Amino acid sequence: MGESKTNSSKMRLYNERRERLYINRSERQRLLDAAPTLPLNWHALLLTLIYTGCRASETLELTPGNLQADDGVIAIRSLKKRKDAIIMREVPIPDELCAVLTRVEEQNDLSRSDAYWPISRKTVWRVVKQVMRDLDITGAHANPKGLRHGFGIQNIQSGIDLGTVCELMGHSNVEITVIYTRAVGSDLRERISRAW
Repeated sequence: MGESKTNSSKMRLYNERRERLYINRSERQRLLDAAPTLPLNWHALLLTLIYTGCRASETLELTPGNLQADDGVIAIRSLKKRKDAIIMREVPIPDELCAVLTRVEEQNDLSRSDAYWPISRKTVWRVVKQVMRDLDITGAHANPKGLRHGFGIQNIQSGIDLGTVCELMGHSNVEITVIYTRAVGSDLRERISRAW
């Protein structure tokens, strides 16, 4: 009987062609700077992906009922964890995202149960890839999954503990999340540069 493999064996920061699979800090900032220039729905979608680290499919399930604007939290159903169980995770979000989601709700006259984005997962990928192409962000990381990986790395490099990042991302165990500790951030580079 062979050993069982965890999902951590599938998680990686580079693909087999040695291409990076996550957005870095400067790319993230370029996306945040460009987001307000997009149509409101795409602005909200991009900010949601960047600030929550949720999967594209999880984003499509979000409704005004998931937003707790007074507390600055959005509840996301973890779609990849369990077959029958409904597992929600609450992710703190900045006031900017709360305000943009509220504007989407008002502009589109959404009920608490209407999806913010009644589109397909394929459309999410197409929109995100186009925005990235327009900003000259290209490569294997230029997609919603690259935003998700970037969220994990950003949080680890900002000093958020591994267990909390695991919860925020909806991973089933911390062994999956540990991959994000392998990315070298500017703070590590700065500390090491003192030895140069």
